[in-house]
Parts: sequence; structure tokens; C-alpha cells
Amino acid sequence: MKKIILVPIEPLDARYSIQWLAWFTKVITEDSRFDLIVVDPEPLTTDIESGAFLDVVGTNYYKAAQIQELCKLIYAGTITEDDTILLLDGWFPGVEALAYMRDGLQRNFKIAGCFHAGTYDASDFISKMGMGVWGEDLENCWFSMYDSVFVATEYHKDLICYNRKVNPYKIHVTGFPIYFDSSNHKKWDKRKIVVFPHRLTQDKQPHLFDELAHLLAGEFPDWLFIKTQEGRRSKEDYYELLSRSSIAVSFALHENWGIGMQESLFSGCIPIVPNRLSYMEMYPRLYRYNDFEGAVSMTRQLIITLGAMSLTDIDDDCYFKRKWKETVTDLYGKGTSAIPNMLEIIHGI
Repeated sequence: MKKIILVPIEPLDARYSIQWLAWFTKVITEDSRFDLIVVDPEPLTTDIESGAFLDVVGTNYYKAAQIQELCKLIYAGTITEDDTILLLDGWFPGVEALAYMRDGLQRNFKIAGCFHAGTYDASDFISKMGMGVWGEDLENCWFSMYDSVFVATEYHKDLICYNRKVNPYKIHVTGFPIYFDSSNHKKWDKRKIVVFPHRLTQDKQPHLFDELAHLLAGEFPDWLFIKTQEGRRSKEDYYELLSRSSIAVSFALHENWGIGMQESLFSGCIPIVPNRLSYMEMYPRLYRYNDFEGAVSMTRQLIITLGAMSLTDIDDDCYFKRKWKETVTDLYGKGTSAIPNMLEIIHGI
């Protein structure tokens, strides 16, 4: 039987990495075609003390420990040519060591990875920190080593193919996992809250949300404008805030999947997103604006519309409610099919 050697992202309370490990483990375990080995060493930290998506030092410590564990498995002959090493973060310093061992031993195990971002995206944190100077050659090298690369959207695939030397047939648009957990998305009473569900980094443009709040707070003094990452909310408090909010707004310059907006949507928020990036293929035109003035106008109109209704029980015949349900169904379908999509590809390589 083929084995999948699952190499997760380090467990971070503020991210979805703990959930991903649980979801991947469950789906792979239930698939009778595969045995599962999980490479999950002790992390250096479970917080993001320096960095954006991952902690700069913590992620390298964790990945280095994973490489050590993988070396032991390869040395012991546990990983064979029928097996696949699946890296849940494909931007993985050390993947070249796996290719070195694979080629040096002539043991043709497969390497697959989920790519979230890279220096091929000029708006990403690592590009902003100047890593693109050496990142381009490094990523080109990595893409030559991978047997399969998984991305969430066509937008992300196009971004890679346009900016890097890569065989496009290696890159598979699978969606990325997201499952609705009723314990996280409880039925809280809706309040007059507009929420910004992103991390407070340059690529998410939180300053534009501040400007939006400044413009609209005077018009609608009974509405609150809240950034979820201000303060140190627990994951439970984060989900409660989303579930109590009515509108979620994004100003992202960098979004290849958009977990924060999806979590907001599943929590009952009506989304307002820019008409760019992955949002163009994932959200109906109804929810997309073209510029900052459009975002202000859409938010203002939506506040007025919701103000004329019951926030907690908008009628199902309401146009916004019907479109919201359609969008939830579509995005949830993409999320729950993501891991099965990856397993079909892994089974075939």
C-alpha cells in the first residue's frame, strides 16, 4: 500500500495549521489506498513573534526538525518508491535535501507540496523583505524537484507560471481545505459590526480599513469597526467576533486563497472584497469593488440595507441572503473537496 508522509505546518494558534493537520489526518486515514505517517516534531514556538504568515525563526527550526525525521525514515527504508512526501507548506528550505537523497539512492519516492505564496508575488511578505533577490533561482530549483504542486486557485497558478520557470502540468488547482465546524461558528446574535479579518501586515492594507472607519463612523455612530488581530484574541474569541459581525471588508493586495474572508463568510458576514486577486474567481461580482471609493460606497449601502432589516434573521428571500448562501455553498464545496483532489493526484503520480 502506498504511504503518504505528511509534513504539516508548525502548530500555530493564530493560523489554521492545527486545523489543517486534523483535517488531512482524518481524510487520509479514511482513504483505504494509503497508509499515513505524520512528521510533527516539537516546535520552537507556537506564536508568530517575528514575521507575518509564519514566525521567521520558528518555521525554519520546525522544518529543520522535520528534515531530520525524514532523513531517519529514508535511512531506515521506511519511505519507498511507492510513497509520497506531502509538504503542507511547499516553500520549504530543505526540500532540496529530499531530492538529493531521492536521486542519490535512486529511490523514486514522490515529493508534493501545497504552495501558499512565494517571492514570485511582489506583494508577499518575503518579497517585501528583499528575499526575491535569491528567491527566484531557489523557487525555480524547487519547482523542478516537485512532482506535484498544489495551489488553491487559478489566479495563484497563473502567478507562478508567469513569474517562474515551471512545468504548468505539475501545478494542480485543488482548492485548499476549509471545513465548517459548528463549535467554532456558533449562532451568536448579530451586532452592528464591520470587521477586518486579516493580519495587520502591509499586504492586507489595514490603514485603508481605518480610513473606511473614519469616514463612516460619523454617519453610523451605532456601528463598530473592528480589526480582529488588534489585541491578542484567542481562536475562540476570534470566531465569536466573526459570528457577531455583520459585514467583513478586505483591502488585500496579496490573496491566493483568502481564509480570513472565508471564515467571515461561514460565520454569517456579508463580504466586501476588491475586484482583484483570487477574489475574482471566488466571489460574485455583487461583493467586489473596484477602488477605495467603491468599498466605502458598498459598505455604506450595505449598512443602510441591513439597518432596515433584522440583523439576526434576515429573510431568506432577501437578495443578499440568497447570494450569501450560494457563495457559502460554492466556497465550502471547494474547501471540502481539496484534500480528496490532492489524494487523487498523489495516487496517480
